[in-house]
Amino acid sequence: MASTAVLCLEDVLCKGTPPNGAPIWEGLQVYHALRSQFRVVIDSAHDDYTEAEHWLTVNGLRSHALLLTLDATEEALEGPVLRQTHLAVWRSQGFDVGLYVTADPAVAALMMTAGVTTFLFGHPAYARPEFRPGTEKGMKPWAAIEDEVTEALAVRDIKPRVDADMQP
Repeated sequence: MASTAVLCLEDVLCKGTPPNGAPIWEGLQVYHALRSQFRVVIDSAHDDYTEAEHWLTVNGLRSHALLLTLDATEEALEGPVLRQTHLAVWRSQGFDVGLYVTADPAVAALMMTAGVTTFLFGHPAYARPEFRPGTEKGMKPWAAIEDEVTEALAVRDIKPRVDADMQP
């Protein structure tokens, strides 16, 4: 039996989540390259199996053995813990997971700890800010952005409009 390669749908194959996420072409190439040597399984944090399967079909990804999505019992689980739970499900179903492809360094570390060879997919145009090297924190909170804009507007010189003094 062939070893199994698991690819994360989000951030490896799809920018964002189905149904509207754009395909990541390099991720699609990895999928097609791996399917010749591995039994491919898709891991997703999306909660709608039908939407995820439709996205895969529309983008020409039809050769996977299984798609595992988020179910109602897993809604409270965060990224790495959810992926670890999915790994346990595959192993219990007899899948010999030989390779795990993810864009999340925390998931990659967890999979390596679980004894799975891991491929960390890092695309400069699609990687989330918190996954990029050299970033201390993720994206700036919206409240902080609003505060910066308000502060910048407060210190800016208010220039009257040229036509404001021109009254008939």
